[in-house]
Amino acid sequence: MPAPSAFPTGTKRHQALPEAVRRLGLDALLDVLDYLPDTVVFVKDAQGRYLYANRTLLERLGRPSVAGLRADEVFPASLGAAYTQQDTAVLGAAR
Repeated sequence: MPAPSAFPTGTKRHQALPEAVRRLGLDALLDVLDYLPDTVVFVKDAQGRYLYANRTLLERLGRPSVAGLRADEVFPASLGAAYTQQDTAVLGAAR
């Protein structure tokens, strides 16, 4: 059974987005990307913590939310450590 949606039926999903994501102006794009069943989409902060994860990612992980977590806290050790290392490299290069 898939994980329940992070955004209850009848609620406009963009209202549930963190303010940091809304300020980026991604609301409409994320609305579309949330319904692509084969596409994983996420937004992270400068520390590599999830601000947003689309329905596909949450369902694949079997979680209702990953907000505030890093990849190494979400994925099995074999994947999570590598993803977190990638995030660190990308975020370090952006500074």
